[in-house]
Amino acid sequence: MKSIFAITLILILLCFACRNNTHNHFVNQAETLIETNPDSAYLLLNSITMPDKLNDELFAHWCMLLGKVSDDLHKDMPYVSYLIQAQTWYEKDGTIDERIQIGLYLGRSYVEEKRYDEAMNTYLRALDLAKEGKEYNLAGYICSYMADLYELKDMFYQARKKYQEGAEYFLKAHNSRSYALALRDVSYTYCLQDSLNLALKSLKVADSIIYAINDSVARTSILNALGNVYSLMDCQYCAEKYLLKALELDTTEIAPTYLALSTLFLENGDLDKARYYLKESEQKTKNAYTSVGVTYQHYLIEKMSNNPIDALFYLELHCQESDSISFVQNNARIDEIEKKYNYVKVLNENNQLRINRQSLFIFLILAILFCLLFAFLYYIKSKHSREQICKQQKTLDDKEKKLLQLVAKLDKKEKDLEQLKVLMAQADNQEDVQKLLDKRESEYQKQKEEVLQVRNEFNVLRKKMLYLTPVVKKIVKLSQVVVPGASKSPISVKDWHLLVNSVNNIYFLFNEKLEEIGFKENTVEMYYCYLSLLKLDKNQEAVILHINPDSVSKLRVRVRQRLQISSTKTSICECLMSM
Repeated sequence: MKSIFAITLILILLCFACRNNTHNHFVNQAETLIETNPDSAYLLLNSITMPDKLNDELFAHWCMLLGKVSDDLHKDMPYVSYLIQAQTWYEKDGTIDERIQIGLYLGRSYVEEKRYDEAMNTYLRALDLAKEGKEYNLAGYICSYMADLYELKDMFYQARKKYQEGAEYFLKAHNSRSYALALRDVSYTYCLQDSLNLALKSLKVADSIIYAINDSVARTSILNALGNVYSLMDCQYCAEKYLLKALELDTTEIAPTYLALSTLFLENGDLDKARYYLKESEQKTKNAYTSVGVTYQHYLIEKMSNNPIDALFYLELHCQESDSISFVQNNARIDEIEKKYNYVKVLNENNQLRINRQSLFIFLILAILFCLLFAFLYYIKSKHSREQICKQQKTLDDKEKKLLQLVAKLDKKEKDLEQLKVLMAQADNQEDVQKLLDKRESEYQKQKEEVLQVRNEFNVLRKKMLYLTPVVKKIVKLSQVVVPGASKSPISVKDWHLLVNSVNNIYFLFNEKLEEIGFKENTVEMYYCYLSLLKLDKNQEAVILHINPDSVSKLRVRVRQRLQISSTKTSICECLMSM
C-alpha cells in the first residue's frame, strides 16, 4: 500500500512539474521524503534529467540531497564534477555543517571513481572543518570512511587508528550506536593482524553498549562478529553460542550466520551439523554473494566426505557463479564509467556536438574495429600464455613423478646393498657374494646418476615455470628499465605477495624451509631469498628492493651467513634450489 501511494505521489508531482516547467518543487518534495521514504526521494531527485541547468543554489541543494539519500541507500554518489560545483557554492554561501557534508559526499564519489588520493585529501579538509565546528558526529563518519580507504591499501594499523578516532567522536556526539559499530570495525582490524584477544575485548565493549540501547540490527552484526572471532580462536562453544544468538535477533538476512555456523562445524569435523546449517543458509537467501559462499561450502563438505564427484560438481558450480558475478560487476562498472564520461563531456565539451555526423560515425566504426582487434589479439596472447603454462605444468608434474619413482628405486637399491654387505660378512663363499655386490653397486651408481640428471632437469623446468608467471615477468622487466635511486619501489607489497605465492607453488614448502632456517616472514632477508631465484645482478636487485647496491652486497653476506654457505663457488640460488 505504501509503495502504491509513493508511486502515485511521484506521478502527480511529475505532472505538476511539467505544467509549471520548474524543478524547484521536485527538490523541496524530495527533501520532505528523505527521512520517511528515501526510495521515493531518490526517484524524484533522479527524475531531473539535466540538473546542471538549475540555478547555482538549487543545483547545490539538489547535489546535497542526492548525496545524502544515496549514502543512506548505498547507491552511487552524484558525479564528482557535480559535487565539486556544489562544493564551490557551499564554500561561499553555505553553513559549516553543509560544507562538511558536501565534502563527505565528494570524498565518497572520489572513492567510487577509485581516485583514492583525492578522496583522502577531501576527507582531511572535511574533518578539519568538523573539528573546527565541533560537529563530532560528522567527524566520526569521516574518520570511518578514511579508515575504509586505509583498509583498501592494506594499511591496517592506520585503519584501526582512524576507526578508534571515529569512535571517540561518536562518543562525544552521544551516538552510542555508531560508537559500538566503530568498535566492531576496530576489532576487525585486530583480526586482520591476528590480535584476536584485542579484537574480542573491543567487541565485548561494543556488545554491552548495543545491548543497553536495545538495537537488534546492530547487535546482530556484533554478535556475528563475536562468533567469527571465537571461531578463529578455536573456541567452538562460544562461537556457536554467539552465532545462534545472532539468529535469534536477525529477522532479515540470516543466511551469512547459518553459513558461518556450517563453516564452524565443518572445521571441527561435524559433517552432519555442517550440512544442516548449510541447507538452512540455502533456503534463506537470495543474495548472489552468499550463494557463491554456499556452493563453495558444499564443495568443502563433499571433499571432506570423500565424495569427489559431488565435490567437483559444486566446485564447477562455484566457479560459474563467481564468474557470473564478476561479469555483472564489470559490466555495471563499465556502464557507470561511460555514463559519467558522457555527463562530463556534455558539461565541458559542448563543441563536440558540432562535429560532423559522418566523421563521428567513421571514427566510432574505426574505434570499435580497433577495440575488437585489440581484444582478439589479447585473447590469442592470453590463450597462448595459458596453454604454455599448462603444458609446462604437465611436463613439470610428469618429471616430478618420475623423480619420485627413481628416488624410491634408489632407496631400495641402497637397502639391498646394505643387506648384501651383511650377507658377505656371514657367507662362506665370499667371492660370489663380492661379484654380486660389485654388480649391485654398479647398478646403484647408475641409478644415482639418473636421479641426479632427472633432478637437474626438474630444477630447470621449475625455473622455466617460474619465469612464465606474470609477476616474475613484471619484476624482471622493471629491474631492467627502472633507474636506480627512484623515489619509490617499482613493485608493491601485493607484487611481493604474488612472488612469494608463485615460488611456494612451484618450490614445495619453500617458505617453511626458510622459516626453519631462521628467516622471518615479510623481512628484506626473506624477500631477497625469493628474489635470488631470478638471478638478477646487484644493480637490478637494488632497483627491486629499493636500496643502494652497497646495501645489496651487505644483504648478500647476511643471507649467505644465515644459509651457512662457506664455499665462494656456491651461489645463494644454488643453495636454495638444493633445499
